[in-house]
Amino acid sequence: MKPELILFDLDDTLMAFDLVSEEAWDKAVDIFIQNNNINIEKNILLDKLRTTRKWYWSDPERHKAGRENIIRARREIVKLALKDFSKIEIKKLEEFADNYSQIQESLWYLFDDVEETLIKIKEKKLKLGVITNGTSEGQRGKLKRFNIEKYFDYIFIDVEIGYSKPDVKIYEYMLQKTKIKCENIIMVGDNLIWDIEPPQKLGIYTIWINSKKAVLEDFNIYPDKIIQKISNITEIIE
Repeated sequence: MKPELILFDLDDTLMAFDLVSEEAWDKAVDIFIQNNNINIEKNILLDKLRTTRKWYWSDPERHKAGRENIIRARREIVKLALKDFSKIEIKKLEEFADNYSQIQESLWYLFDDVEETLIKIKEKKLKLGVITNGTSEGQRGKLKRFNIEKYFDYIFIDVEIGYSKPDVKIYEYMLQKTKIKCENIIMVGDNLIWDIEPPQKLGIYTIWINSKKAVLEDFNIYPDKIIQKISNITEIIE
């Protein structure tokens, strides 16, 4: 097929974000225990954090508010996870969360072949766009950090628009701004609920990249195409 526009999600589609979270929490927990002489087993602490994170991010409204202030959200998660340990000072818990944020950011990386693939798409005279949830500073900062902002004709960030994925309205907003028909757009993302189901409802062709090794059958959402790596896209648009 030959689209006019290819849209990409950002986190865990073009770059590793949640994919480095476990490693970052592991490192942050080590530092927290060592620096504060905390008498809590590492595995217990990691399990409490993992359970609390899963609960916190499972609610759509809480998720949206959390992404808009990720530092505050992580502090809340740590405080909730360690609420039974009242002897630990709030300041220490906030330092723990902030340390995680710094470690996680240091671990971000652009996936292999991303820039090469974007260049190849641009050489075909196709338009490129990013559609992502998060803060303006955070999401635009990632694009600049990896020097790929220059490839995109459109950048849609939920806080700048007023609608967040998985609300279909963020995709309708994109259609209004680009003035490109649904059948001439491809949406690429790693999240079936956010990146695949909403644009499919509008007739947009969807490509799922399964970077988190999710099980398709668990979601009852079926993308038009499944790829293993970003560079596979060039084969689809030949």
